[in-house]
Amino acid sequence: MANRQAAILLSVACGLACMACQPLTAAVLSDDVLKAASRYPALKMIQPDGLPVRLAQENWDKARNSVVVNPEWKTWLESRRKNLDQWMARPRDHAEWVAGWGFDLIDPVTGALVKWNVDMPEPGNIGGQPEKFRQAWYSWNRSYNIGQIVEAARIYKVTGNRSYAEWAASQLDFYSSNYSKWSLRTWNGKARMMGQSLDEATSIISMIEATRLISDAVDKQRVGQWHQKLFMPVVANLREVDLGVNNIALWHAIAVALVGYQFNNSALVIEAFDGPKGIRTLLDKGLTADDIWYEGTFAYNAYVVTALTPLFIQGSLYGDAERLKPLMIKAQNLILAPMQFRFDDGNLPTPGDAMAHLRAIDLGLHASVYRVLPTRIGVIEAQRVKSWDTLVDPAEMPTSKIEPLSAVVSANFEAIRMAVLKSEPWQIFVHYGQVTQFHAQAEATSYELYVGMEPVSKDQGTVAYGSDLHANYFRRGIAHNVPLVNGEGQVGWAPGEVIRFDASANLLSVAQPGYRPDATVVRTYEIKDNVFDDRVSIGLLPSISEPQRLGMLFNTECKIEFSPGSLGATTKVDLPATKGFGYWKDISAFLPAKEWTVVLNCHENKFALKAIGPLGHTLYVASVPATPIPARRQAIYLETKGHDAFFEFKIEPIYAAQ
Repeated sequence: MANRQAAILLSVACGLACMACQPLTAAVLSDDVLKAASRYPALKMIQPDGLPVRLAQENWDKARNSVVVNPEWKTWLESRRKNLDQWMARPRDHAEWVAGWGFDLIDPVTGALVKWNVDMPEPGNIGGQPEKFRQAWYSWNRSYNIGQIVEAARIYKVTGNRSYAEWAASQLDFYSSNYSKWSLRTWNGKARMMGQSLDEATSIISMIEATRLISDAVDKQRVGQWHQKLFMPVVANLREVDLGVNNIALWHAIAVALVGYQFNNSALVIEAFDGPKGIRTLLDKGLTADDIWYEGTFAYNAYVVTALTPLFIQGSLYGDAERLKPLMIKAQNLILAPMQFRFDDGNLPTPGDAMAHLRAIDLGLHASVYRVLPTRIGVIEAQRVKSWDTLVDPAEMPTSKIEPLSAVVSANFEAIRMAVLKSEPWQIFVHYGQVTQFHAQAEATSYELYVGMEPVSKDQGTVAYGSDLHANYFRRGIAHNVPLVNGEGQVGWAPGEVIRFDASANLLSVAQPGYRPDATVVRTYEIKDNVFDDRVSIGLLPSISEPQRLGMLFNTECKIEFSPGSLGATTKVDLPATKGFGYWKDISAFLPAKEWTVVLNCHENKFALKAIGPLGHTLYVASVPATPIPARRQAIYLETKGHDAFFEFKIEPIYAAQ
């Protein structure tokens, strides 16, 4: 399992007594939940109660002993203390700083997200676009400072050194004193301390953890000021926001629940779980029957689990586990379900506007959730690493040998509008529709294609949301293997329709009647006799009287090769005047025959791409953007003018590299 990733550092709850409010009656697990618990059994670890999820524990006495008697733990702690001491040495946040949106920390030359670090100086005080950059820097700096509050609280808890508790408390004093003074931002929720409500929700989760850990070292009146001037005003803002069903709303509800736990507010806890914007409602609506978070990217499966894990840990310690167990079972499946889509190289497809190419087995994610959502992989990884989690709740669960993962097979995941066609050595992932507007890109009917370990065409994902390349290229049709009308792809989002799916024949046929306000699309994908066949029909609506520019895209990781003259006469480049085509370079244009062939020279193999287009169509070959910036790849674009068009691509091996 290559590409080992660092484990996500989660909030760790301290062992306080159960909250004064009475928990709900112990939940009886429904048949649906029990069925969910039985799915993906190979990696789950059944606990003494017969369920695959675990109640978090916490033992600070054992942690204190470990950092004294165990040299490795002692070294680990000293390293963290040194880093924190350097951070605490001078003031790191200021009341006059107005935090913006972290994704605006964009390099103006490359369009890439600048990676903030503790040594990055504050940007200069200048206006215009750079002002967004400076406010983004404030956001990253403030978020890091809030993370260090938790770090200081934990170090106090394990060392007993009250100076760390006092520094953490002084920071909470700062944020509670200034919260009402910062202006209210409403562009994405309601927020004052941060640029958007999502960042305030994640910040509050950390701050609540710090409050919990230092409560025995701080005067109750001081904690009351945090409650009155910081936590409840943030909660009030979060409760007033209605963003629909998405990951942000879930973070909001979790933050509200944790504030309710900490301050013994049973009404707040019940609202956070069972209100109309509560955690149960969001999970019931947001989790599809395919165990995929309905925003349609596998990255958000992981992000939702990351949001829920602090809730599960602290809920366990509060004795509220029965309320949480059904949700824990569902969350565990979010980690495991994407493995059904994995390619032979261990990578996942990249549907939606994900900003990273993910591994099917994310070691960091598995290790970060072992306390509540244990998997065999996660426990083994947690036994290898040192973290606050493994210090206070060691991964001492026995593990058996990890069995091979179930084979990837042809399947239609209708609830999330995705499909896999698998016929060795071919694998095609198809994203034929969307079930929500959140994080949808103009990519309906697009696909990713592998031959064994060889990626022939991959979805590049996207770049930082604040980058022009995100808005004008990667989230648009031009970055995907999709039909275009006048240079533009899908408008809005739509589930699409499955006309036919035959796993035994490795055939999928789909329709997008609402692909655009002016056009419909029907598309068939098939693997037969070691050939991948892609057939696309575009039709204008009857109300469109004038012929339009109808085209088809194919983006590839391979080098496109052809003999001089084999694609017909060259012609002038006359691409549609849309923003996306402005990022293309080294463009060649040809007037080919109805049928033509190019070679895809990949790293390990060569393939013949045989195309059929309308008589008189134009063929463009170009260098196009890829990720990470400034990477490039190549693309083919076919275009004709009319009321309807049919395109067909056949890809077959020429020979395998020896």
